[in-house]
Amino acid sequence: QKSATSPAWLLHEKSENRAYYANMWEIILSGTVWQDEVNYRSDRGEEKIFRLTITPIKEADGSIIHFVAFYDDITSQRKAEKKIYHLAYHDDLTTLPKRELFQEQLKVALRFADRDQTMVAVLFMDLDKFKLVNDSLGHHIGDVLLKDVARRLKASLRSCDMVSRQGGDEFILFITGLSRLAEATMVADKIVAELGRPFYIEFHKLHITPSIGISLYPQDGENETVLIKCADTAMYSAKAAGRNNYKLYTPDMGNASVERLSMENSMREGLARNEFSLRFQPQIDLETGTVVGAESLLRWNSPVHGEVSPAEFIPIAEECGLIHDIGDWVLTAVGQQQRQWSSQGVELVRVAVNISAVQFQQDRFMTSIRALVESKQIDPQLIELELTEGVVMQDVNRSIELLEQLKAMGFTIAIDDFGTGYSSLSYLKRLPLDRLKIDQSFIQDITTDRTDLAIAEAIIVLGKTLNLEVVAEGVEEADQQQLLASQGCDSVQGFQIARPMKADAFVAWQLGFKRRGSRFNGVSKPPNPASLSR
Repeated sequence: QKSATSPAWLLHEKSENRAYYANMWEIILSGTVWQDEVNYRSDRGEEKIFRLTITPIKEADGSIIHFVAFYDDITSQRKAEKKIYHLAYHDDLTTLPKRELFQEQLKVALRFADRDQTMVAVLFMDLDKFKLVNDSLGHHIGDVLLKDVARRLKASLRSCDMVSRQGGDEFILFITGLSRLAEATMVADKIVAELGRPFYIEFHKLHITPSIGISLYPQDGENETVLIKCADTAMYSAKAAGRNNYKLYTPDMGNASVERLSMENSMREGLARNEFSLRFQPQIDLETGTVVGAESLLRWNSPVHGEVSPAEFIPIAEECGLIHDIGDWVLTAVGQQQRQWSSQGVELVRVAVNISAVQFQQDRFMTSIRALVESKQIDPQLIELELTEGVVMQDVNRSIELLEQLKAMGFTIAIDDFGTGYSSLSYLKRLPLDRLKIDQSFIQDITTDRTDLAIAEAIIVLGKTLNLEVVAEGVEEADQQQLLASQGCDSVQGFQIARPMKADAFVAWQLGFKRRGSRFNGVSKPPNPASLSR
């Protein structure tokens, strides 16, 4: 009763399909319509998918006289559906599973771990300073790097484990069937080593490092959501510990994470509530003994967290992206303060503003600066922009372009913390700079440490050779100031001169300084009322 009207290829019963076809014939011989999807490979190797319907044709007495088969080629439809599914649950760039599929598979892995009495490790990984690759070499290079990282991660895992891209430069992995903690750390070590090998992309040799947080099931969490959150928290701890390493989750990290989130939220509210303020630390010219400038220093007095050190809140602001708004606020506040001083008849001096690495690396940096100058009536001639040498040297060509634009606008450009980075002299001479600031770490022991003195002398000579003004920061003793003056340093700042002060106290200090005489030879220490420094 296998009708000639049936597709010939349906009759090609292979030994492994006998049970399937036996079931099909049992159904249609009973007089019931049978329908299913059938995979078919042609003699040329072409794969097809058909929706096959076989209908028994009966006589009046119910006997089957033949069968009619209808089949539709649904290959394109199924391929489209498969593509849609893949797009929905897999990352376009790396083809790795997205978070939703990862969580579904992790949930299954946790059930198997319960059954087998084993552990599951979740690893949350972030690439250190990946943004620098995008900003300096372009997103095309960054995309290729991400794909190469994904391949190395997959090669580091077994087929029963999974790696997922969460977006940006974040990846999550889970490792199943663990009997001891050391097995998870071994995989983390392997990943750090694998990613530690250089990546060769086009004409670039790139180095990228990971920060990894590890959580374990069942001790760190009972479900996939908690485990991922714990691993994420541990990853931030790894970053804080210096990057290029991994950290195991501990409960106290959770408290730190809550505190960090609270501080981030408080900062956002603090900007709107005017909780931030500026302090001004004078800079003295060692030859003329006059006040030639001041550095603006940001302070935050939070009603929730109290007085928070910039060393604590600035890194958080950089991580969460709030540093852009804070940087704009500082520049705006300095411009407003200078206009207020001018209206009061106060002699204006140049004020230095620190620029964060994250600010400077953003594509919108110059657009934001120009907009503030125009909309907030900021006078660039009265502003000095300070950047660390490490920031400038990350992408020298881009830095030169931006600094030339800033110079053309009228800004003074200074390299802060000079001597602590990795400047190349061949690049340094190309940078459109005005000032070098000797890092205070070389000033603290300059009168007793010959090495520090030699470094300070070398920086002063270098500055003079490049026709740059040299400023020493962190000067706290008269002997330090006198020694710097003898070596030809141009100007100084530090507690020896004055502590950072509020705007009105800075004006009062300036007036008192001038009344005591314009010349300041670095031997006598000017009065520094504590009340004016707070």
